[in-house]
Amino acid sequence: MASKSDPDNCCVSDACRVRGHLTWGAVDLRLRAMREIWVAMTRPDGRPHAVPVWFWWNGVSLYFTARAGTLKPRSLAAASDVVVHNGDGVDPIIVEGTATLVTEPVELESVNAAYGEKYVDPATGNRAAVDSTMEAVFRVAVKRVQAWAYANAATQTVWQFG
Repeated sequence: MASKSDPDNCCVSDACRVRGHLTWGAVDLRLRAMREIWVAMTRPDGRPHAVPVWFWWNGVSLYFTARAGTLKPRSLAAASDVVVHNGDGVDPIIVEGTATLVTEPVELESVNAAYGEKYVDPATGNRAAVDSTMEAVFRVAVKRVQAWAYANAATQTVWQFG
């Protein structure tokens, strides 16, 4: 079993909580339910860049897409560290990690299927699809998560993952 004293063997769970009392289960449920998140990264010229994106959280990694050849893929090729957050100042979730371009067909199909389940147009029933010929798919390996509740810094909870 993972322990706080052995973060390299930590799975994404409360076993890696290093501060606070919020549960990982509550954060996990919120990540699964959110419609969009903000991804903050560094542009190739060093300036900051943040953008809202649709995403999928599978319980371990966070996935998002970007149109191939645009600023996001170029920025992430130059510097892969990202901060991802829900943009909520009352109940924030802030995820730090490293974004990696997904190229494996099986993983790409999993992301496509997940997007189709998560993003359904309420007016038409059309499901979102990820076209890996036109879009770059990124997986964020989660390193650190901060969350707090009710805009109360006393509830700040931090998880550190290996």
